[in-house]
Amino acid sequence: MTSRTTGAFQLRTRLSKTLTSMAVAATGLIAGATMLSGGEAKAFNCTFGLPGATCAPNVWYDSNPQATDKQIKFKNLPTAGSGDIEFKWIDINSNGTWNTGADLTVDQWHVDVDFNPSDLMANDGPSQLDYIIKITDPSLYFWDVTLGSIISPPTGGTVTKQIFQVGPGETKGAQIDGALTDSGMLNLFAIGSYQQLYIVDIAQANPGGSIDAYQNSFRQDVPGPLPILGAAAAFGSSRRLRRRLKATRLA
Repeated sequence: MTSRTTGAFQLRTRLSKTLTSMAVAATGLIAGATMLSGGEAKAFNCTFGLPGATCAPNVWYDSNPQATDKQIKFKNLPTAGSGDIEFKWIDINSNGTWNTGADLTVDQWHVDVDFNPSDLMANDGPSQLDYIIKITDPSLYFWDVTLGSIISPPTGGTVTKQIFQVGPGETKGAQIDGALTDSGMLNLFAIGSYQQLYIVDIAQANPGGSIDAYQNSFRQDVPGPLPILGAAAAFGSSRRLRRRLKATRLA
């Protein structure tokens, strides 16, 4: 069965679902949802829809492998399927920082959703994930957001992303722009400066098809006419996805 890989994804070698289920079992030991005092967390990686799932709604989580000024909070967990979610800082230029001039529009923050031990199937129904992602540094704003997905066969389903402002009480506010489907990029600076985004991702497999994973990628900038640095920066891969995906480059 052929598959469609779009946006940030390019297919490498697929792991068997047997190996994936073993990785899921290990996730409980290495999950990044380790709670700190005050209800915060670090090094984020968690599971959903599985026995002993570690994802928790309405908790702010830091990125991994290092906490940065980007944080994520799930308003609801994926409503169908099971698997794991990773929120990861990708240090594209390998300079160890995320907030210098060299990092602007270069470094990336990925929200990777991987369905396992089995793919999302049509009879699972739509899987909707709502979350808020924010920047705590007052000098930085979101530059753009990109969607990628792994779907088999090419007509086997869709992944749709809608982007909203954050309303009072962390509710879903006004929609910022039209939805992204399966792949694409939205330049947020072209339509305004945002430090918080309310994201709605919906994955729906078609009969006979399946959805393996999808990825959100966010970049940052500061207000003002700065040059776009690193326009061909490569997308990183998540802990599990990088074993079977090959990074592609932003055009």
